[in-house]
Amino acid sequence: MHIGHHIRLARQMRKMTQGQLAEQINLTFQQVQKYERGSNRVSVSTLVLIAHALAVPVTYFFEGLQPDDKAADTTGSGLSAEGWEIAALVTGISRRALRRRLLSIAREIADIDAELNDPQEPQE
Repeated sequence: MHIGHHIRLARQMRKMTQGQLAEQINLTFQQVQKYERGSNRVSVSTLVLIAHALAVPVTYFFEGLQPDDKAADTTGSGLSAEGWEIAALVTGISRRALRRRLLSIAREIADIDAELNDPQEPQE
C-alpha cells in the first residue's frame, strides 16, 4: 500500500492519468489502479518502469517506509525498507563484475558488523 500510494502521488504530480501511465509501461489502467490501491504487488521490474515513466528514482517509492511497518515485509523475506532499496538498486547494475564486487563489499561490511556485535569479543 505504501508503494501504491507513492505511485499515485508521483503520477498526480506529473498530471498523468492512470491510463497514460499504463500506456507508457504497457499495462492496463486497471492494473495501475490495483497497484495504487495496494491490491496487487508491484514487481521490481515493473516498479523500475513506473519510476522511469514518472521521472522519479526507484527509491522514491520506499521513502518513509519503516521496517516495522506491516507493509515492510509482506513476502516473508525479512527485508527492511533499506534491504528492498538495496535490492532495487542492485538490479539496475547491468555489469556482472560490478554486482559481484558490490556483493563482496557487502559481505565485508557484514563481517565487520558481526565482529563489532560479537558478545564474545572484548569491547574497547
